[in-house]
Amino acid sequence: MPAYEIRPFDAQCIAELGPFLTRSLEALSLGPGASGEDGLQSLNQSEATDDYRWLLDEGNPAQTEGIPAGEIIRNDQGAIVGMIGFHPLYFRYGDRRLLGLGAHNFFVDPTARMQGFMLFRRYLNNPKADFCFSTTCNTNSGPLWAKCGAVHLPDSDSEYLLVLRYGPVLKELAIKKGVPKAVASVLLLAGPPAGLVLRPRGKHSGLKCERCDDWERLSAIAERNRDPTRVTPERSAKVLQRRFDAMCRDARSSGSLDGIYRFTASSGHEGWFLISAKLRGSTGQVRGLDLLDVVWPRGSLEFSSVISAVIEVAGSRADVLSIRDRSAWGLHPGLLGARRRTFPAQEAFVYSRAGSGLPQPAELAPIADLPTAFGV
Repeated sequence: MPAYEIRPFDAQCIAELGPFLTRSLEALSLGPGASGEDGLQSLNQSEATDDYRWLLDEGNPAQTEGIPAGEIIRNDQGAIVGMIGFHPLYFRYGDRRLLGLGAHNFFVDPTARMQGFMLFRRYLNNPKADFCFSTTCNTNSGPLWAKCGAVHLPDSDSEYLLVLRYGPVLKELAIKKGVPKAVASVLLLAGPPAGLVLRPRGKHSGLKCERCDDWERLSAIAERNRDPTRVTPERSAKVLQRRFDAMCRDARSSGSLDGIYRFTASSGHEGWFLISAKLRGSTGQVRGLDLLDVVWPRGSLEFSSVISAVIEVAGSRADVLSIRDRSAWGLHPGLLGARRRTFPAQEAFVYSRAGSGLPQPAELAPIADLPTAFGV
């Protein structure tokens, strides 16, 4: 029986991890298990580069806790046959500061399936983590999370879509139904008339919005509006700057919609939202806009007003607004005309160990706020 060894991975094994990860992602793309939207989300950072140093998660403030960037399985020939990446993040819950250990890129060769189960159990029982989570599960990994006692977040198998311009969307629907692309393109002309009837039914938001990369101010706004009854990501100035500074600078230079926008209500209350633009559809003709994170004064402002503000910021530069509701935002079908799109699998799971001082997974999942921007 072959021998296996589980070890933390470091800079020395990056050259081996890259090819293994590429092979695993290619195998995933050829079979069932990829949930999400237009194409494989799992390919993210690895699809266009041979530089896999991002796996080391360098510069992450939570890495000071001494948790390795992940663990690998080697067989008796020394080859990597399994891996799981770790991404620690700080969270807040009441007066507590928690360490959530996110999992990403969990892949195991079929020959090491049992060792892969052991690898995953080791991850869930890391003594330095208060809880474990992932927001990128699929039909392969989701059942394993559930088998080990984790619980999926409500509504994590869907996104909510608000169609802002119908021409590109009607063309995409026609292509998916087998209509020739040349004929489907004619439907672009139907967009403006359809939009007059079917556009989102929101009123003017009444919010003043502007780009913002004042990290201290954004962090202060997040702290003022934090809900202590929920487990929310720590949005310190240091964390916000590390995660979004490059994105905001690139957006300013390129003129894209990407970035953080601070808004102010007539009452003086402040909040902010984070959006990212990307192309969708079979031919990339649909200009998508993702709402990745939101901080707002819940007691004095409806979430629908924030959505209206996002639509106003987008103007004529987006066709579809996508929102992944992790149960924290209260989105539902029909809100401003939103339509729910279901994925093949639940994407977000959370696990808490007995004795962690946290609610058990079934009670933790409904109060866990894992926005896309902070998830792994």
